[in-house]
Parts: sequence; structure tokens; C-alpha cells
Amino acid sequence: YRDALYYWTISNSDTTIAYAIMDNVLGKAMPITFLVILNNEGSILATEVIKYREAYGGEVGNKNWLAQFTNSTDTSQFKVGKNIDGISGATISVNSLSKGIQKIAILFPLIKDKLNFNNKGRKTKKVREGITINKVELDKSIIFCVSFVSQ
Repeated sequence: YRDALYYWTISNSDTTIAYAIMDNVLGKAMPITFLVILNNEGSILATEVIKYREAYGGEVGNKNWLAQFTNSTDTSQFKVGKNIDGISGATISVNSLSKGIQKIAILFPLIKDKLNFNNKGRKTKKVREGITINKVELDKSIIFCVSFVSQ
């Protein structure tokens, strides 16, 4: 796990209505970059594979497969073969991406307060009206907790 995550705040006027968090997981040999969009309560609104670098298993980027994570939260089950559909020939990618999405769902309530405070001292970039890119530093104890729980 990295010591920092990039996230976007999605707002309507001055009110944050959602967060998009980008992370990477390891596929068979290369990283898979993905994005999870969560509402203020921590429920997943959407997931997207941003960059898939492996020769096989790209089906994890299929919108229908990713849709099964919608409405999941930090208390949801992310068990491949039970709550999450497997994909033949993409076992490593399915397991890695499922754990990565679960990690974000578990991490979000723990870091949400860090995402909401004033941006002083942080690198921020306004992409367009209502969307700002931010970087948040993570506490090592939170990372340990999440990596333990999501195993």
C-alpha cells in the first residue's frame, strides 16, 4: 500500500456530494489502476478500471462486472465466488481488484475527515467547476488496519 492516495471531490456549488479515489493493485505482474466513486455516506456509486496493463484478464474492466460493486460499503462482503462473480482466465485480476475496491470502501470512513478539511498545505488542482484533485497523506496505522481487514 502507498502512503498517499489521490482523490477528487465532486461538489455541487460549495457542497461536496461525492469522492473519487484512485489506487493501484497488482495484477499478475503489472499494476491495475482503478477509481472508486463514493457518496458522503461511503456507499460506492461507481467503479472504473483506468488502466489495465496485463495481456489477459481485461474483462475486469467490463461495466457489467464492475456494476456488482455499486452500493457496497465498508461492511459489505467482497468474497469472490460468493458475493463477487469470478471471471475465467482472470482469477488474479478479479481477486486483486476486489480486494482493492474493498480496501477503499473500508478506508473511506477512516479518512473522510482528512478529505473534508481546508486544503491549506495540500497540493490541490481544480480540474473544472465542481471537481478538484487532491492528495491526502495516510497514517501508517490506518493502512495497517485496512490491509489486515481486507485480507
